[in-house]
Amino acid sequence: MAAIMITPASMMIFIFSPISGFLLAKLGARRVIFSGSLAIATGYGVLSLMSPSQYWQFALAALLVGAGYGTIIGPITVLAAGDFTGELLTASQSVIGVFRQIGTSFAVAIFVSALAANLTTAKTQIRTYATTTVTTLSIPKQAKRDTLRVVDHQLATEQTAQTVHEPITAAKARRLVAANYMQVLKARSLQSAPVRIKAQIHQQVAQKVHSQVKHTNQRIRTAASAIKAKTKIELTAAFMRPYQVAWPFTLLLVMTTWCFAGRERKSGKPS
Repeated sequence: MAAIMITPASMMIFIFSPISGFLLAKLGARRVIFSGSLAIATGYGVLSLMSPSQYWQFALAALLVGAGYGTIIGPITVLAAGDFTGELLTASQSVIGVFRQIGTSFAVAIFVSALAANLTTAKTQIRTYATTTVTTLSIPKQAKRDTLRVVDHQLATEQTAQTVHEPITAAKARRLVAANYMQVLKARSLQSAPVRIKAQIHQQVAQKVHSQVKHTNQRIRTAASAIKAKTKIELTAAFMRPYQVAWPFTLLLVMTTWCFAGRERKSGKPS
């Protein structure tokens, strides 16, 4: 799924890489590098401001980044070795390849490390929020432990918390009724009471337990909805933050385009 989602970027690199050489001859290095860098910076701007739930926004960013990268990668390689011949040309190509590999490795390492750190921080904040929210609920201790256990499982799998429709199921409610019924009989020494009396007691216990279960389920559902909203906010922020930090660096990339010579005029002087 991830590979399919980033296909627009790969497609634009495939399209613009062959075109970049033609553009370099027609427009000059400065304009080509500037347009490609501007496209990358704009793409990162979209990434840092987008809503991750809207794929078209990510697709737009991928198109811009792919087009920008495809536009500048060819000309930069040509310009870096354009003034060399012989052994120096071979050496320059090797140096370019090494720096490209180093840059790619650093980029992946930095982004993955930043994302992992952000996710760890987000999980800690979500767990603290969930613990505080569940602890303040007026529900049985076992229900609190079960709710927090579900939260821990979802955090371990990095999933948004799911809304719980019936935290205490009908089967569990029946077990609670049976357990409470036996406790009442034992406490009142009614094990040998007539069937009619036991039936009345069972009915009273069942009504009380079902009322408690209903209120407990409602409180847990409310807490689960709040935890779900908090989880979505924190995990989204953790994913978006690396792109927001990277955006200013792409703007610096645009500024470096003035280091390249412009298109030569008819007089032969660079613009």
